[in-house]
Amino acid sequence: RCEDDRTISLEVTWAANQAETQEFVARGTDAGATLELGGEALTLYRSGTQGTDHNLDATLTEGSIDDTGWEGSDKRFLEAVAEGRPPELNTVEQALTVQRVIDAIYRSAERGSSVSLE
Repeated sequence: RCEDDRTISLEVTWAANQAETQEFVARGTDAGATLELGGEALTLYRSGTQGTDHNLDATLTEGSIDDTGWEGSDKRFLEAVAEGRPPELNTVEQALTVQRVIDAIYRSAERGSSVSLE
């Protein structure tokens, strides 16, 4: 639960009784999106005030599909090191934020109540 009453739901697993997928889904009040990592199609969903929801198909045109996953991440990291610059993606600050959220999830589960990231 976020300060502004938004809810975040994370489902992450490496060992589940289901087909392997690299699907990312974002759901919002007015719209949503689905992306299969390494794929070329991004499906956008938007809600309408009349009739059923409208699904829009979009093709990714920016960036390289080859730069996804661990291989792409490793490539970008090594390029940044070779060029003596900080990485553009997955910065130390971003990693620390992700770790703080994960730690808060564990603390919340142990306590059975919400915890603050502050």
